[in-house]
Amino acid sequence: MLSTESNTPAYVPNPQPGAPIPGGLRIVSAHATPLFDDFGRTKKGTVNVHFNGAATKTVYVDVSARVPGSPFYTDVSGVDGVLRPGETDCQVRIKVDLRDVSGDVQIPLKVTTRGSGAGEFETMTYYRGKP
Repeated sequence: MLSTESNTPAYVPNPQPGAPIPGGLRIVSAHATPLFDDFGRTKKGTVNVHFNGAATKTVYVDVSARVPGSPFYTDVSGVDGVLRPGETDCQVRIKVDLRDVSGDVQIPLKVTTRGSGAGEFETMTYYRGKP
């Protein structure tokens, strides 16, 4: 039998909980639910964010939306967007103000992090309203 001690793998995806990730922590995917049709102009939803490994320190996750008719993104995330050490996923609740929107709309979202260089990820959500 040959020794495998000198055959180190090209990439080790976080071998120990809390160990640094080669290349750093990054957002791998972000999936947004459709916005709920509750009363009032503020619509609620969630964004599920998945990272390439476990966090070694607390990372804050923010979500911004560009609502129809607006030229810029505004923060829509709640205070619960936190990835704690040892976790690889977090869920961020969002509230989007759709005061002048009717019918079906797609809403671009940007997911960003504070406390790490995990970067930015873009995704979409949608709202199916009454015309």
